[in-house]
Amino acid sequence: MSSMWANLILPGRGCSSLEDIQVKLRFYVERARSRGLFLSIINLDPFDFETILHCVFLQTTAHWAGVFISAQKQENIKEVLEYFSRHPEKIPNLSSFGFRTLNSGNILSSILPPNLTSLSSLRALRIEGFTHPFALRSMSVDWGRLTSLRLHIRAHSVTYLDILSQCHHLEHLYISPLDEDIGGATTIQPVELPTLRQLLIKSRDTPSYMLRRLVTPFIERLSFDFPGPKIFQRGLRHLSVH
Repeated sequence: MSSMWANLILPGRGCSSLEDIQVKLRFYVERARSRGLFLSIINLDPFDFETILHCVFLQTTAHWAGVFISAQKQENIKEVLEYFSRHPEKIPNLSSFGFRTLNSGNILSSILPPNLTSLSSLRALRIEGFTHPFALRSMSVDWGRLTSLRLHIRAHSVTYLDILSQCHHLEHLYISPLDEDIGGATTIQPVELPTLRQLLIKSRDTPSYMLRRLVTPFIERLSFDFPGPKIFQRGLRHLSVH
């Protein structure tokens, strides 16, 4: 069976009304059959998010494996998170979930804490675009269950390390920490990620504090996205790959 029916984007081309979206949904669900579907909802304004969610998850024959939300308004993302918290039975096999704000002024704490622990099949989490991410620590997520984590948010190393210390089964990690932390940072112990295979770090400067405390003994693929060769070389020196 072709994998083209496994990825659905809404609203997508030609979707000018709620009826168009419903038709597209039915079309994909019918052709996907028992295959797990990955849904991307991209900035549905002027569509009503909650109405769309009801349309999507009323498709009882669909097997939703992944959902990614990209929105300008943080209220839209909040609606999705609250919907998932209230109706985990509609997505029992959801293994991948992510959300991204298109407005850099949005504040993560304004939409949290969602209760994502009810998503018992969740293995991959993606959060992007937020500039005030300190509420990450209060997210109700079973971090230890994740095998893939993508956090493209402006946070200091201490915040990242606090989360990563709970991630015991990560295989793929993408992070974008800020540069050196200050104050109280020396108390953080090294964080070992024994199952990590792929690591991508993007930063404007070398997050040397984090790199000195990340231990990745079985890393297979390492990528740095730093602005310049000197910063790249400093990153290599600091990373604890044994």
